[in-house]
Amino acid sequence: MVPNYQPRTFSKESADVMSAVCKNTLDRLKAEAGIDIQEPEVAFTVSTVFMEEALRYLAEKAHHNNGEAKVEIYKLMTLGVDLRESDTAEKDGNFTVIMVPGPAAKEIVKDDGSTESK
Repeated sequence: MVPNYQPRTFSKESADVMSAVCKNTLDRLKAEAGIDIQEPEVAFTVSTVFMEEALRYLAEKAHHNNGEAKVEIYKLMTLGVDLRESDTAEKDGNFTVIMVPGPAAKEIVKDDGSTESK
């Protein structure tokens, strides 16, 4: 690791879930892509930095694009930022983060016993 590297950490309340997700992520990366990461916190750090930078980029684009910017992230979700102006707001620059599930997310979460037609 790089000197002074500070991995992101998850809250105490989510530690069990996030530890399991990080382990599963590392297992899949190794099995599917041959990427062998030994430190579970690296997966969490990379994913949180990615999301921070995506939101930062979208917010900047929204400021220059009629108040809205969005991007599809794989087939998992559409992530966006919509800037809102409000007469009741404390200050300008209120915003809404938009996350719309994509087909891959729906497939992952789908109940196998569903009677919904395809």
